[in-house]
Amino acid sequence: MRGFSTLNSLSEPLMRRVLAVFVLLVPGALRAQIPVNDSVYEIPALVVTAERTPLPAGNVTSSVTVLQGDELRARGVRSIADALREVPGASVVSSGSFGGQTSLFFRGGESDYTKVLIDGVAMNQPGGAFNFNALTLDNVERIEVVRGPASVLYGTDAMTGVIHVITRKGRGPVAVDFSAGGGSYDTRRGAMAASGGSDRAGFSVAASTDRAAGTYDFNNDWRNTVGTAAGRLFLGTATTLRGSIRYAEDTYHYPTNSGGVAVDSNTVNTHDATTFSLGLDQGLGAKWTLRLLGTLNDEAVAAEDRADSPGDTLGFGFASQSSSDVLRRALDARMTFVPNGRLSLTGGVEVLYDREHRNAGFSVSNFGAIDTSFSTPVEHDRQNTGAYLQALLSAGAGFSLSAGARLDDNQGFGQFVTGKVGVIKQLGASTRLRGTIGNAFKTPTLEESYGNSPFSVGDPALDPERSLSWEVGGEHDLAEGRVTLGAVWFDQHFEDLIQYDGGAAPGDPTYRNVAAATASGLDLTLSARPSALFSVNAGYTYLSSEVTDAGFSTGSGDVFVEGEELIRRPAHSARLGASWLGFDRAILGAQVTYVGERTDVDFGTFPSTRVELPPYTLVDLSADVTLFGENAGPSLAVTFRAENLFDEGYETVVGFPGRGRTLLGGIRAHW
Repeated sequence: MRGFSTLNSLSEPLMRRVLAVFVLLVPGALRAQIPVNDSVYEIPALVVTAERTPLPAGNVTSSVTVLQGDELRARGVRSIADALREVPGASVVSSGSFGGQTSLFFRGGESDYTKVLIDGVAMNQPGGAFNFNALTLDNVERIEVVRGPASVLYGTDAMTGVIHVITRKGRGPVAVDFSAGGGSYDTRRGAMAASGGSDRAGFSVAASTDRAAGTYDFNNDWRNTVGTAAGRLFLGTATTLRGSIRYAEDTYHYPTNSGGVAVDSNTVNTHDATTFSLGLDQGLGAKWTLRLLGTLNDEAVAAEDRADSPGDTLGFGFASQSSSDVLRRALDARMTFVPNGRLSLTGGVEVLYDREHRNAGFSVSNFGAIDTSFSTPVEHDRQNTGAYLQALLSAGAGFSLSAGARLDDNQGFGQFVTGKVGVIKQLGASTRLRGTIGNAFKTPTLEESYGNSPFSVGDPALDPERSLSWEVGGEHDLAEGRVTLGAVWFDQHFEDLIQYDGGAAPGDPTYRNVAAATASGLDLTLSARPSALFSVNAGYTYLSSEVTDAGFSTGSGDVFVEGEELIRRPAHSARLGASWLGFDRAILGAQVTYVGERTDVDFGTFPSTRVELPPYTLVDLSADVTLFGENAGPSLAVTFRAENLFDEGYETVVGFPGRGRTLLGGIRAHW
C-alpha cells in the first residue's frame, strides 16, 4: 500500500488604455440590476463540487470559483477556455488559431493535473490529458472550479483542481433562445436552446455550430458542432432521477509543423465525443441519502496527413495516419448520513473502467531513403476501484472542519491512499480564515503502462504521479459586503513524474517515474459592487515553480531542466474586469488580462532551445443591448464583442501567434 509521505506593474500607456475603457463604461445614471458573479469569493449559497454534496459557501475549505453561464454568455464569452482565463491561478495556453490545442496549467501543475467533468462525467483521457479547444458554453448553467488536491473525492487526475461543468436542468415556464453571429476570421456561429420545468420535472436542450477560417492563409478551417440535453424528474417525495447527454464533434485543419511554420496544406484532426450521465438520489428517512451516478465518455480521435504532392517527401513523419477510440465508464455509489445539523458523513465506492483501442495506421519518414512504418491495431484496458469517506463538522466557536480519506485499488499499480484535511475559522461576520492540506495522484496513461511497439514499451508496474499540497488564506468583507478582499498562499510538491527513457534497451520499458518539481504562489482577489448596477473584480497571481529533479532530461533546451522554472507558467499574471447595466437595456463589460514573462521550449530548432516569451496585455470589450422586450418575455437583442482590442502581438506557445484583434457581432432572441 502506497501513500504520500513526505508585480510587475503595468506600463503607463496601458494604464491610459484601461482608464479610457472605464471612462467608456461608466457614463451617467445607473438604473437596473447587473447579474455579475465573476469573483473567486462571490459564490452561490450552495456549492456542490467541493465536497460532492450541497454545502453552504461559508463552509467550503478549498478555494472555489463559480462562473455563471448566463453571465458569461451575456458578455459574449463563447468557450469555457476563455471563461477559465478569469480564474485565479489558471494559465490557459493555446496554439493560436481557432480549434488549436488548448491546455490549462493550474497553480503551476502539469496540463494533465486538472480533472474536467461535465455533469459528473470525467472528460479527461486516461492519464489526465484534456484539450479545451472545442468545449463551449452551450446549455451551461454554471462552472464550479475547485483549486487544490481533490483525489479524495474524485480519484485520479485531480492533483491541482477540478473543473465541473453543470448543464441546465430546466426551471420555470418553457423558454426558447436563439442566437446567430459572426465576425473576424470569417467566424460564424448559430445556436438554439429550450428549457423549462416545474417542481416535479425539468428539461433543457441545446444545439450549436461554430465555424472559422482561422488565422493562417491556408488549411486552417475549424468546424465545431455540439448538441446537449438534460433533465430531472421527481419520482416521489424522496426520489429524484436526473440525467444528461452531450454530443460534440470538431474538425481542425492546421498547416503548421512543431515549430509553428505553415508548411502543410492538408493536415487535419477530427474529434467526436459522446458523454452520458444518469443519477438517482434516494432519501432513506430523515438522516440518510443514497446517491447513484453512472457515467460514460466515448471518444474517437483521428489525425491524417497525406503527402501534398509527389515532391512532399521530406522530414520525419511527412505523411501519416492514426486514429483511436477511448471509452471511460464509471459508477459511483455513495451514502450520506446527517445525524444532526453539525455533522455530515459521506462514504462511497467508485468503479472506473478505461479502454483505449488504437486502429491500424502508418507513418512515412525520409532519412535519406523513404521508409514507411505501419502500426497494427492494439487495445489496452484498466480498472480502478476507489472507496472514500468524507466528514464535515461544524465544531462551534466559528470553526468548520472537513476531513476525508480514500483507498484506490488499481489494476496497474496496486493500492494508493489519499487524504485531505481542511478548516475554516469565522472571525466575526466579515472575516474568514481557512486552510487545507492533502495529497493527490494521477494514473499513468494506458500507453505508458501497456504500450508495446519498437519505440514505446509500457511498464505495468509504474507508480502514479503524486503530489502533496497545502494552502492558507482568507477573505474579508468591507462596506457591508459590497467589497471583498481575498488572499491565498499555496504550496505544491510533485513527485514520481513519468518520463520517456530514450536510452532503454530494446524490449525494456521506456517509461520511468523519475522527475520532480515544486510550485508555490499567491492569489490576491478583489470583488467590489459599489452599486446595484456596477461591479468590478480584480485578481493577481504570483507563481514560483522549479524543477527539482530533471529525470532523464540532460540538455539545456529540454522541457525539464533542474533548477529552472516549469515552462509556460508565468511568474506574474493579473486581470481586471467590470460590468455595468445602463439605460435599462445595455449590459456592457470590459476585461483586461496581463500575462508576464514565462519560459517555453522552441521545438523548431535542433536541438530544441529554451526561450523567454515576452509579457502581453489583452483588452476585451462586450455589449449586449436589448432592442425591445424583457428577459421575462419575448425580447430581441444585438451583441458585440471585441477581443484583443488593441491588436496586441503575443504568443502563449513559441512559434504560434495568438489571435489579433477579433470583432464579433450578432443577434439574440428570447421568447
